[in-house]
Amino acid sequence: MTMETKAPERTEENLGKIEFLNFSLSINGIQVLRDIDVTMQTGQLIIVYGPRGAGKSTLLRSILGLNREIYSSVTWTGELKINGKTISVYDKKVLRTFITYIEPGFVEALDKLHLDEFVKIA
Repeated sequence: MTMETKAPERTEENLGKIEFLNFSLSINGIQVLRDIDVTMQTGQLIIVYGPRGAGKSTLLRSILGLNREIYSSVTWTGELKINGKTISVYDKKVLRTFITYIEPGFVEALDKLHLDEFVKIA
């Protein structure tokens, strides 16, 4: 049985809002993210910065459900919401129309660009 899930109605209050609420994630039994609390709003420029292996890509892939496509065992606790609704209500195709994710390897290939040039491309 195939179930198509329509995106929840967007309102001024939740339009483009992404929320990690007490979000923790484990991959193959290893805790990678712990107790993340962050809200991102439309129009904000957010830079996720840290050393290799800190969990930046894992955090961003969580928004689109990509971790489960890469790793055999992914579990998480807390809440992850887009537009005020938990991500589990979205069909992944619908969810991926909201957000563009660029794998870090692509960005590394553009290391000669200045930040403002990269933002223009994004």
